Amino acid sequence: MTAALSGPTGKPKQVDDKPKKKGGDRAQLDELLSVLALPDPWTDFFVFQSYGESRWHTSAHNGSVKETRASKKSWDRNAEALLKCGFAESDYVKGSGGWGGMLYPNGAMMFKEHDNRCTDPQTIVHDPLYSLAAMVGFANGLQGWKGWRRDPTFVNTRLGWGWPGKMGNDDEYRAKRKAAYTKTLAKIGLPVSLLETEMPRLHMTADDALIRLQAGVSHG
Repeated sequence: MTAALSGPTGKPKQVDDKPKKKGGDRAQLDELLSVLALPDPWTDFFVFQSYGESRWHTSAHNGSVKETRASKKSWDRNAEALLKCGFAESDYVKGSGGWGGMLYPNGAMMFKEHDNRCTDPQTIVHDPLYSLAAMVGFANGLQGWKGWRRDPTFVNTRLGWGWPGKMGNDDEYRAKRKAAYTKTLAKIGLPVSLLETEMPRLHMTADDALIRLQAGVSHG
């Protein structure tokens, strides 16, 4: 365990490198996705992606050497913007976590609104509302890649999550990863046919998603 923060209900939320709770926070994820009211392929995608990255645990944290190095590279790319937020480099260079397995600097950079971007990076990655909103923002950004526009399918979107440059131009890599994704979909009860489903344009940004989630929770 590395830290604690407050979730949207004010209850402390533990950040854990190896969360144990079976099923994670799937029920909460489903509830928040219903608030966003995204097209079905996107709702299924975020359920699938969150399982692969965190087993549906918002508290999940990957502080491995590899992920920490990746977060340092992300910090170096985005330091000029993030230094305006008043947090230390060490608050961002700490690997990845949350539902989307988001690098801490990347999570912050999904938001364009200053107050959202400059929220505590721990909250951005691990708070359920921010974590899901950042995932929406990342997916929105993938749509700008030529590889996604050539092949806007579920499987290609998943390829881009970890390696955007692989979208739409590496058949061997796609085939290898598709086999693994097929097993994951079956394991979590989603149809394998999703993989070749064409994804509709996602017009929601991270900031849009956060506004809708906060409104949904406050009126829930």
